[in-house]
Amino acid sequence: EQIVDIGIKSVSNPTNNGGGYKSHFEVSYKGKPEYITIGISNTFLAIWGFSEDITAIKAALAELGSRVIRKMLLKKELIDYMFTTHDYPQEYQNGPEGYRLLRDSL
Repeated sequence: EQIVDIGIKSVSNPTNNGGGYKSHFEVSYKGKPEYITIGISNTFLAIWGFSEDITAIKAALAELGSRVIRKMLLKKELIDYMFTTHDYPQEYQNGPEGYRLLRDSL
């Protein structure tokens, strides 16, 4: 997939907040830096087989975060966001294939 510059200037390393991992994104919005937090629940990470792999967690946060931020920018609304299983259909909770389905839906 072609990478498009949507205004993300930096992504922090993931931190564990007890319920999952989160990263802080610096986004250029209307010419000013905005900071939002994107997270993924431990449940999703375990279902996808990522819970023990910090490299996979970092990649998933960057990939899913950039996609959800792109949608937020289209709506002109940047807000913190947490990917949790109760917000998504069961087919997104089916191992690595569930991750791909969720990613491709964004």
